[in-house]
Amino acid sequence: MKPTLALTLFLLVLFDSSAQESITSKLDFSAYADAYYAYEFNKPADGYRPYVTQAVRHNEFNLNWLFVKAEYEDEKVRGSVGLQTGTYVQVNYGAEPNDLTRMIYDTYAGIKLGEGVWLDAGVFGGHTGYESPLSIENEVFTRALATEFTPYYQTGVRLSTELSDQLSLTAVVLNGWQIISETNDAKSYGFNLTYEVNDKLTLNYGNLLGNEGDGMVGKKYRIYNHFYTRYQVSDGFHLMLSLDHGSQEAPDSEEDASFFFATLIGGIKLSDKVDLGLRYEYVIDEDGILIASPGGIGFENNIGSVSFNYRPQSNIAWRTELRIATGDNDLYFDEDGPTNRANTLMTGLAVKF
Repeated sequence: MKPTLALTLFLLVLFDSSAQESITSKLDFSAYADAYYAYEFNKPADGYRPYVTQAVRHNEFNLNWLFVKAEYEDEKVRGSVGLQTGTYVQVNYGAEPNDLTRMIYDTYAGIKLGEGVWLDAGVFGGHTGYESPLSIENEVFTRALATEFTPYYQTGVRLSTELSDQLSLTAVVLNGWQIISETNDAKSYGFNLTYEVNDKLTLNYGNLLGNEGDGMVGKKYRIYNHFYTRYQVSDGFHLMLSLDHGSQEAPDSEEDASFFFATLIGGIKLSDKVDLGLRYEYVIDEDGILIASPGGIGFENNIGSVSFNYRPQSNIAWRTELRIATGDNDLYFDEDGPTNRANTLMTGLAVKF
């Protein structure tokens, strides 16, 4: 599904609906701005913090993400058109073929198939994962590597439905793993199930299967599984555990290569306007399926983050995070050469309206 086609479908939806009633009353406009300053103590020579897309520039005030979006929904159809910019977009959409494609955010058209059942086509957010791309919605200012290296966005068709008051399902057919423009003649398939056990416990499982070869490399079938559970321990404290595992065909080996992420997040409410976010990550990708390491030595890291969050109102958040990454391998570089540590202090202000 080309993004221009999704935009055309969305406009046709609007014009068709206008024959029946005013469009204006069913249009919703929103915007988001996320500015930051990050200081990586290794002082990367190129000015870019390695292995991340969020708050990626070192020792620089910059705009992480800015988007504007228009949404429409009535009883039978819905759609969205969004445009974006920022350093997150420059890095995360870098593989897309042109600047126009990189500007596209959450642009799709949808039709209602039945009560609570929607079919959307276009560019939309990833169907798996716990953390939101929007910093303002998370416990920690930046995102975990499990979020950074699994799809933030995808292109194709999406079926979503509420199976019950507690159980929801999303199924997708996609061009591939976080791409807008197709890179081969294969499609990817996946689904996500969320079960709200009660008002304290949530269980979630999602997956994605596809060929990630680009036509030059050949077939590289990838199987990805994601699970998380969130538990509200008390009114002011919750925990989330996320496990991500994937395997992929290795061209030069009979055995599949694999990767694994384990992420533990805690949220502590200190007052009505202040909360604390804690996160621990264990990441291993020895074969470089998702994370390329220097000299192909294999990626294995332990990462801890603490985020102090001030929210004067629901649509504004000021966050300050200390992030410490360490491991056995020298995955980072400082002024003296390779090192196994990377410490970063970051602060940012996000506004949603």
